[in-house]
Parts: sequence; C-alpha cells; structure tokens
Amino acid sequence: MMQKRMGSDFQLPQPSVERVGRKVLFNGDLDENSFAQLQKILFEMELEDDEIRYQGNAETALGGIACMLESESNELTDKEEKDIIKIINQYKKNIKKQDTTDREPIHLYLNSFGGSLYDCLGIVDLIRNLKTPIHSYCFGKCMSAGMVVFACCDKRFISENSTVMLHQLSGGYIGKYQDMEENVEESRRMQKLMEDLIMINTYIDEDFLEELKYRKFDCYLDAEQCIEMGIADEII
Repeated sequence: MMQKRMGSDFQLPQPSVERVGRKVLFNGDLDENSFAQLQKILFEMELEDDEIRYQGNAETALGGIACMLESESNELTDKEEKDIIKIINQYKKNIKKQDTTDREPIHLYLNSFGGSLYDCLGIVDLIRNLKTPIHSYCFGKCMSAGMVVFACCDKRFISENSTVMLHQLSGGYIGKYQDMEENVEESRRMQKLMEDLIMINTYIDEDFLEELKYRKFDCYLDAEQCIEMGIADEII
C-alpha cells in the first residue's frame, strides 16, 4: 500500500471548496474529495461561460439576419442571400473556436497545507485544459502540493502576509520487498513530475531543487520572496 504526498507534520483540516460568483474558495487538504468538488465547480463555470458565448453569437447572427428581413424588397436579393450564408458560416465558426481572450477569469482562492501529489497534478491538468483562464490567490498559506497548484495558474496573486512552502515528496510504504521497490520507483517518477512543473512555472532551477531534496528541508517563503522566485506575479 502506498501513500504519496508532499508531506508535512501539520494536521490538515477537512477540505472545503465553495463558489461565490466568479470566485472559488479552496480551503484545506488536496485529496480526492476536494479534487472532485473543485472539478465539478470549474466545469459548471466553464459550461456557463460557453452558454453565454453561444447566446451572444446567436443574438449577433439573428440580429444581422433580421436587418435583411426588414428591407423593403419582397424577395431576398442575391447579395442578401450571400450575406445570410456568410453570417451563418461565421456563427458556426465562432461556436467551435477555442478562444479564451474574451472570457472573464475564474478567481481561485487557495489556503492549503498541501496533500496528495496525485490529486495536485490532476488539478494542474484540469486548470491547463480549461478554456477559461484561472487566476490564483494565496491568502494565508499555499504549502507543499498547494504551492504547486498556486504556481501553475494563469496569473498568481499573493497577499502581503501569506506564506508559501515547498519541499520534497514524502511517502510511506507497506508490503513485500518488491512492492516497496516499485513504490520507490514510482516516487522518483512523481518527484520528477513535480520538479518539472515547478521549473516550468517559476524561476526555480534544478540546482535549488536538488539542494531541497538532499538537504531534506522545508523552504518557507514570504510574499516578496515569491515574487523574486517567480512563484507569484503580484502582491495584493
């Protein structure tokens, strides 16, 4: 049996994920339950955005066609027929286009000691695959796996007195010798995935992560340090 988490000695609170308008409030542990709650809320919000966009495109198309129907001629002219076809084709093109520039961001407020790295990576992939941009906000703490989720959003904000912490993966194994060897290999794979994400989304380099791993220490950072290391974009 294997547990995989970016661990700490803190007692982790039960996770809570709630929506308030365009804001999503995430407090507590990163686990299957909180991942499922967050996934449901984000999918619902993106579906709402899709429906608003489709409705706006439809209203634009119908408005253009209605103008032609109000013309004085009893029959459509050749030009009007071509214009209607053009409007319909443009509408069909727009509803299929994966455009994110006109979407209002979802604001994800994080306050977490961390949790399961598997679920952390699942949340990161979820955020990456949404059409709607995600802006993250650290109020209080984003530690361990919580720091990875925070850093991987489209834009990152941190409050003046918040704390971010990163460290190496931790885990515990129970079972036969071969089982434990396989679990150690899986831990190496997960550690590399985590390190790659951190290096891609921050200014943190491989040398720093190697030191973090082999000295086995927890690295606590304040808001200013998060800006310097590329973990956050702006202090609020």
